[in-house]
Amino acid sequence: MKKIIEIFIVCVLIIMLIGCDGNADEHIGEAKTPSGSSIQEGRDYKEVIEDFEKKGFINIRTEVLDDLINGWITKDGEVEMVIVDGDENYSPDVWYPNDVEVVINYHTFPVDEEIKEVHIGEDTEEVEVVEETEKIKPQKNGYDEATNQIITLDKFSFQVPKYWQQLSNENGYYKGYAETNGKVAQLYIQGMTDEEDAVNFEILNEEKEKEMVISNFLNSFEKSECLDTTVFETGEIKGILYNFTYLLDGYSGSGSLLCFPSEDDNKWFYVTFLETDNTEYAYDEDFIKIINSIKKSEVADDYSEINQLIYEDLLMSQGWALGKLDGNGDPTENGTPSPVYKFSLFVSRITYYGDKLRISVIPEFKQLNDDDKTYIVTTVQNMVNVHTKHKPYTSVLLDGEMIGHSKVTNSEAFKWK
Repeated sequence: MKKIIEIFIVCVLIIMLIGCDGNADEHIGEAKTPSGSSIQEGRDYKEVIEDFEKKGFINIRTEVLDDLINGWITKDGEVEMVIVDGDENYSPDVWYPNDVEVVINYHTFPVDEEIKEVHIGEDTEEVEVVEETEKIKPQKNGYDEATNQIITLDKFSFQVPKYWQQLSNENGYYKGYAETNGKVAQLYIQGMTDEEDAVNFEILNEEKEKEMVISNFLNSFEKSECLDTTVFETGEIKGILYNFTYLLDGYSGSGSLLCFPSEDDNKWFYVTFLETDNTEYAYDEDFIKIINSIKKSEVADDYSEINQLIYEDLLMSQGWALGKLDGNGDPTENGTPSPVYKFSLFVSRITYYGDKLRISVIPEFKQLNDDDKTYIVTTVQNMVNVHTKHKPYTSVLLDGEMIGHSKVTNSEAFKWK
């Protein structure tokens, strides 16, 4: 996943606050860490910057993970990790030279390709602000069935005009841009499996559900307003279409969100379009043509055979772990439990979707330490890899709730809740 680095060069004249020991000379030129790394995770990055500044650190920068799609689970600006002098597991209340590098990693939505620098002074903060100007933009009108790209995700195909530059089509979603460099036109398409409930239009069309979908989505922006909500139906799909305005990182704009169910594979699909007010063209008419083009794919990936093999492997591993199977996999009453396969006893279900893997676990799994959790899940990945020849992005669920998942850049490294 692409990273944009937003650099904060902190030039602040620091007046050190000396601790209760009263020794004013002992820590001149030093700064003491605030709360530890594990406490900072999940906080808003601006609050974390402020904490480190108050403690006297003068060399702070941020690294932006532009990996948010809808911002429902992970919020815009949420900290992934903090690294002090190269240590991501630093402890609180430890003295460092005040000019060591502090790196704050946080999640946000992709905006553009440029690197912006913000210089923070003692009394003033200089931030580039994009001025908003109203103008009537011509429609792009680039939708052409003869030249459109055909984007296939799971069981659906989408006709997308060729001017959309595809930046990603992995982990179950499509991401494309039509304008960048401070003028942002973005298109997202994503299918998400509902691990808890069956999906259908009747659920989506309930007033409470409709409000929840758009409110959760719009909460990702600094300011936003839902303009209207309508039922959108073609011969292939039936969903809810939301139109809205927003403000994000100094950019105002408008957009649309289409949500529709895929009952065959129990997924919710989200087709999202965002356009800042300063783009050269308007893209809303082409967006309507895109969502009208949605069709069920004639050939859909079927992983039922692979999942059956994975299921049989899991049962076999559990049998060996309990001593109920012999070396040939046949039932036995005198077998010896094998500790090598004990990992499988924490797993209740494994489902492979091609671009992702879902592992359901039993309640006892949550009581394990993070190292043991990671060992169990990576062992399952290795078992699956025998049949799939790759290790996709992996989520771990307990009673339908996600309790862990692969890291953005490494499917074998995990973040646990």
